Amino acid sequence: PGFLASVRGVNLHVARLDDVPGALTVAAHKLAGDTRQALYAFTLHSANGALLVDGRATVILNALP
Repeated sequence: PGFLASVRGVNLHVARLDDVPGALTVAAHKLAGDTRQALYAFTLHSANGALLVDGRATVILNALP
């Protein structure tokens, strides 16, 4: 279990995502981290390969309530 702690440096290249046709592709690459947290760079592309969103996300791992 874990949770999304923050997103930073997010760039929105379109005004809306709900009107983008076709499947969306998400890619995430771990930049740094340990057993407690991880920092990822992420992108979201349209079916034709256009970049829609990019940024960084911090995830807290093994977080129990």
